[in-house]
Amino acid sequence: MIEQIAIGIVAGIVVESIAKKYRIWIYRSTSIQISNIVLVFGIAAGVVASSIENYWLMFLLMTLFGYVYELVNISFCHWWRFENDRIGVIRGNAAICVALAFVWGVLPVGIALISGWV
Repeated sequence: MIEQIAIGIVAGIVVESIAKKYRIWIYRSTSIQISNIVLVFGIAAGVVASSIENYWLMFLLMTLFGYVYELVNISFCHWWRFENDRIGVIRGNAAICVALAFVWGVLPVGIALISGWV
């Protein structure tokens, strides 16, 4: 499990660095960004990747989590915002939530696959 959490944290650092460089999304504070990397990329995705053997179930569980997580942020918490309410060609809050939910779903599957190769 520690290996999967570490892989998730590395993935989070890479993703968040790219997002910061290209201003894909902007955090309200650095502490929220670090918390997101450790808690969501690392712990949540790492635990899912290490405790569920079925890739589809990993994907579905983390996609549902990701959708709720993004929706809570956009609707209530405002931990981060999207430049002009868009990510590339994806426009609007609902579309962003759905698109990022699928990305969150892929994360634990990728972690599980990578940890099998390491």
